[in-house]
Amino acid sequence: MRKIAPFVCLFVIFFSCERSIKKQAAEVVSSEATTAALTLSCYEMSDGDSQVKLKITDVSDSISGYLNYSLSGKDKNTGTVKGVIQGAIFYGVFDFVSEGIASSREVAFKIQEGRLIEGFGDIEVSGNQARFKNKSLLTFSESIVLQQVTCTASECPVDFGYKKSLLREGCIDTSALTPRLNPLENGAMVSGDPAFVIFSKDLATAEVFLPQEKEGFLLTKGKDGNWTNEAYQLIAWKGFVLQKNGTPIFGGQ
Repeated sequence: MRKIAPFVCLFVIFFSCERSIKKQAAEVVSSEATTAALTLSCYEMSDGDSQVKLKITDVSDSISGYLNYSLSGKDKNTGTVKGVIQGAIFYGVFDFVSEGIASSREVAFKIQEGRLIEGFGDIEVSGNQARFKNKSLLTFSESIVLQQVTCTASECPVDFGYKKSLLREGCIDTSALTPRLNPLENGAMVSGDPAFVIFSKDLATAEVFLPQEKEGFLLTKGKDGNWTNEAYQLIAWKGFVLQKNGTPIFGGQ
């Protein structure tokens, strides 16, 4: 037994060292995975008529960016998200505007091999705020999985409801603007994405943001009290009506 003991000790020391090395290697891999998830990047899910997009724009003290839900049969939610990573899960608060109403709700995404898997669980609602009842009971069922994609180069994050404003000289969130003009066809309201209007302080200039355009265009107020350019006219009638070459295309208040 005395002769065997040194070999046993050596075996124990070797085995302990090997376990320590493997543990350190695993910690390095885990750390690298977490670091990779903190980079400025974009994620997207596209499934038929449903889309979810996330653009991470800041990873300094916390993680923040833009988040957009466009799910089939549901109202579009566009806004900003800010939160932190705990373990392998990103917990954030999503502030958004839907149908002109400002709201917020908690979101959670599991970070897994370049994917973000959204978590769901029971929530409690207070006013326009929704929070998870118990984050430890969230389930990540892969019903919404965002894949990392290449971010599109754009001065303003147009995929998240922002457009370039000539009046404001910068990017603005159009989803929070009023008045909101709904699409018109033959004078009747139809379904579709709305247009938005803002005015200069003296009301001499109006800027219109059409759904598919990246920036607004300007209209000048005339003696008749309406705003026009070569192709468009914004008429103050029961709210506002936007015409293109004499045909009403948007209206609302």
